[in-house]
Amino acid sequence: MSCRIRADNAKDDRWRSIAARQVGRRYADHHDGPFRRRVTGNVMRTARLANLAIVLALVGWPLMYYGAMSQFGDPSPSVPRADIVRQHQISMALMVLGIVCVHASLWFSGRSYAEAKKRSLLAVALVVIFGIAAYVSP
Repeated sequence: MSCRIRADNAKDDRWRSIAARQVGRRYADHHDGPFRRRVTGNVMRTARLANLAIVLALVGWPLMYYGAMSQFGDPSPSVPRADIVRQHQISMALMVLGIVCVHASLWFSGRSYAEAKKRSLLAVALVVIFGIAAYVSP
């Protein structure tokens, strides 16, 4: 008899928790207005990741190009050593930032491939095409 009472109490507790969640959801929907967004387990949707991959590929390559090309050439002998070091640090920071952008673009495109195939392939194509262009250019 006591097992049955515990089972009934467990069912009641389960139904109470479901009802409390529904009441809380209704309350939140009512008070947050029509623009309430439901929080899901995913941090970012895959479509947004694919779009971000394209943007990062387009931003990363110019940063890497500028970071590398600004290191070529010799500065004038009249330029102070501190200015040369500062410019070198800025160039290296931009080049590293560009590398991080391109790698993040590849990672995001791989992550979003299942749902956004065309956009993720476009991001990979941008990385590959700019890489080939950088290799072939003099």
